Amino acid sequence: MIPEFDIRRIAPLHDAMLGVMTGKDHVPVCLTAELPWRDNTPFISCIPAGLYEAIKIMSPSRGIEVFQLVGVPDRSSIQIHIANAPMRPINDKGDTELLGCIAPGSSYLRKTIEAIDKLAGYNGVLGSKRAFTRFMHICKDNDTILLRVVNCY
Repeated sequence: MIPEFDIRRIAPLHDAMLGVMTGKDHVPVCLTAELPWRDNTPFISCIPAGLYEAIKIMSPSRGIEVFQLVGVPDRSSIQIHIANAPMRPINDKGDTELLGCIAPGSSYLRKTIEAIDKLAGYNGVLGSKRAFTRFMHICKDNDTILLRVVNCY
């Protein structure tokens, strides 16, 4: 049986779409951060709500296993991977931490947190590596999962 997960998007912010990922029996798995909704435009928008299959792949850019969504309308290479602030720039080309992917987290990062200099001024999640490791451990025996994305706002 293919495990199913839900992402319930609960906070559409100007610089992030925040949510909660749940698994079997609606037990919370982690928090999530995505880019804000911008009409499904590649690289600057989160994906449309819907039901997606995700397959475990070796990420060429990250060198680790991740889950990559299949069948996202007009999009490709949408993964669940480690990241904190969806719109934080990561290079001089203007690329951001997320280009449409989904970041798991352990707590929400708020713009008002000043203690973390590199993330100050951005919304997103903290503890992404820990949450990602937990998620991948939950899915360790599965090469395919189902992910339902629901807008709850």
